[in-house]
Amino acid sequence: MLLSHFLEGGVAKKVFHQDEDFDPREVEVCFQLRHPNIIRLLGASAASDELPPCLYFELADGPSLRRVFSSAMPVPAELKMKISREIASGMTYLHSQNPIIIHRDLKPDNILLTSGLQVKIIDFGLSVLVKASASEKTNSKLGAGTMLYSAPEVLWNLKIDHKVDVLELWDDTL
Repeated sequence: MLLSHFLEGGVAKKVFHQDEDFDPREVEVCFQLRHPNIIRLLGASAASDELPPCLYFELADGPSLRRVFSSAMPVPAELKMKISREIASGMTYLHSQNPIIIHRDLKPDNILLTSGLQVKIIDFGLSVLVKASASEKTNSKLGAGTMLYSAPEVLWNLKIDHKVDVLELWDDTL
């Protein structure tokens, strides 16, 4: 892939198959984001007769947070604090945008680490945008998110704000 020659860290490709929904919102949301703890969208390709739609992201070449914390090796407290600070920094950035970006599916599988142990928040397919002047937004998809990590407001299609992202992550990970 030509794009990977211009990037020091490489490229990850997210392919949407027949049974998956490609949501242009994810492209819209991700293209504008520039933060060290948010995965960077590099490009997108539309579906054709032969190929499904694809997104091209910077490569986060380390494990997911789930893998880190489910391994038998203990995680040092300093690393837990670093990961916590970087997640908080990335989420603060999302929640300070105008319109505000609510992730709605923040969970250990959607937080990757690079080989240098830098946090990268991924998967904005369920995210919603909320104008800063509006304090809440009703979910557009009933039951969106991952049940184990989602706030009740997300699962029950109630009005939500940025606080649902906090509940989703801090349930049992760190």
